[in-house]
Amino acid sequence: VQCSGGEVSTASSSSASGLFVSPSVDIQRQDNNMAGQRIFALVALAALSLCMSSASAHDVTSFPGCEATFGAGIHPFLFFADPGAFSGTGEPKYIIENMLNIKDVSVYFPACGFVANGDLLHQRVSIGLTGIGPNNAVACVQQILDKCGDESVKNAIYMGTSGWSSAVGGVITPPMNENDKSTSCLTANKASAVPGRSVRRGDICVSPISMNWMCTKASWSQQCGSTPPGNQCFRPQNANGPDASFLYGQCFFVTPIEGSIELSEDILKVVTDGHFARNVPDKNNASYAQERKYWEITTNGTGIQWPVYNQSTAPTVFNRDTCVEVDGQFFYSGVPWEVTARDWAAEAIRSAGFNVNASASNVVAVAAMEAIGFMQALETFNRGACRPIPYTNIRSASNWLHNPVVYQGDGTWTDVVIDEDFANGYGFAIASYSSLILSYFQQRCLTVLNLDEPECTFTVDYA
Repeated sequence: VQCSGGEVSTASSSSASGLFVSPSVDIQRQDNNMAGQRIFALVALAALSLCMSSASAHDVTSFPGCEATFGAGIHPFLFFADPGAFSGTGEPKYIIENMLNIKDVSVYFPACGFVANGDLLHQRVSIGLTGIGPNNAVACVQQILDKCGDESVKNAIYMGTSGWSSAVGGVITPPMNENDKSTSCLTANKASAVPGRSVRRGDICVSPISMNWMCTKASWSQQCGSTPPGNQCFRPQNANGPDASFLYGQCFFVTPIEGSIELSEDILKVVTDGHFARNVPDKNNASYAQERKYWEITTNGTGIQWPVYNQSTAPTVFNRDTCVEVDGQFFYSGVPWEVTARDWAAEAIRSAGFNVNASASNVVAVAAMEAIGFMQALETFNRGACRPIPYTNIRSASNWLHNPVVYQGDGTWTDVVIDEDFANGYGFAIASYSSLILSYFQQRCLTVLNLDEPECTFTVDYA
């Protein structure tokens, strides 16, 4: 790829016909072995024919180009993971329901589960369903970027559900070690038991950074050696954490371009101006009842009154100085793992320069799977791009990372296992982040396109 004055061109030093040159030249120049060379040429041609036949069988539709696939010019790309196989509600459900003139172009992107483009509130967008996990995310996003990043992708936004810390700073925060006097297992975090810090279903994180919490080298006793056994107030120790790139490669994705920060801030404007709160639906009765149950048990178990919200209270939206997606490839539950995730979330925020004072006491960990794959693809593309592509990540809380905890005395905490009710938790989380991104496009419809309000309406048919 060659860049000149913002223009992008491609050049190739070989062609399909070049594959035939070497055998024929050898045949002409080596008269004493013409028969052998002719056999070599025939074998080479047969092998080439076989490869071409095999390729055509797997690529029945040749790629018509980016403009024919996505239309002329650049526009936003929205990415999701789950088609609904896990929770019953597809993560792009409400976006697709509000799109018009949808064109399915999945056939050109076999690394993705589904790719389409269309009109969303009079604005052209494309969506990509990557499948669950970082491997699927990086493969799908990279394939789209490789084919059409320069020509079609204005910015990229990944959205989905996630498990969260129960509060900014956690319900309890185990000490780092016996010399750490900044926190204690003798009491819960009263400073976290205030509105805006306790986490509810549907709360949202908007951040252009992420980290891979699977980057851990530790013994079993370092990770699971609580005293007494089963005590939730325990902080796992690691011989090497995610900053040990010599062991794992890249674990922190904390160098977003300025455009990624600007994109995140543009989305958050619909929160500060009240647009999102007016558009997001109320939780359904089942989801609200589960949320109330969680916090009632937590209040009784900690001896501290945690906030009680109305069913119609809009979700809280956190930004990059408070929340980070911490990715893993399994579902974990328990304070020891949640506080470790908060530690690493804080390290990611500090490394990005968003909050130099970030610590486990003032951040929230957002657990999912795909951001590290998504951001790996974008970071790789941007390193050699003529026009780097801004990106950010939006996650909504579908569940908490540990069950409600109960103090048993002597610094010991146990948990109360409750039904996580994934179907309702995921259902509202999807409705919540969909309302945020649809509010963002609605605001652009009203202010950038200068259209009337009836032309910029959307629906989130959640119940």
